[in-house]
Amino acid sequence: MIKRESKRRSLLKAITWRIFGAIDTAAISWFITGDLTSGLNMGLADIIAKILFFVAHDQLWEKFSFKKQNLRRGSNKKFHLIKAITWRIFSSGLTVLLGWIILKNPLTGLKIGILEFFTKIILYYFHERLWFKTDFGMKEKKLN
Repeated sequence: MIKRESKRRSLLKAITWRIFGAIDTAAISWFITGDLTSGLNMGLADIIAKILFFVAHDQLWEKFSFKKQNLRRGSNKKFHLIKAITWRIFSSGLTVLLGWIILKNPLTGLKIGILEFFTKIILYYFHERLWFKTDFGMKEKKLN
């Protein structure tokens, strides 16, 4: 028997991450545009759009790690770093798109996406490490 993340755990991880992520996106957007409303609009769009994508990303990685004989549950910091980078590439691309749509300027969206690429890799890595230290929402699973 090994422990595997439940969908409830993934959802709770998504919610906690999206709160931190939305604050980061809002702050960066506000900094780049100089407009608090633009920052808040980007933060709101960020939290809504990405929560579903975060759960999907987390579950895909869970399936991958489960097939690799529970790679995730080892104290494998490299795994968390690779997971953080793949999420960041996808998520920053989504931020660029949201910035283009909401702020009506692809260059502003690109600036926000580039800056948050770096800030959020660090934030996401520590978020994953904190969740890794708890068994909350883990379930027993048989190896086939």
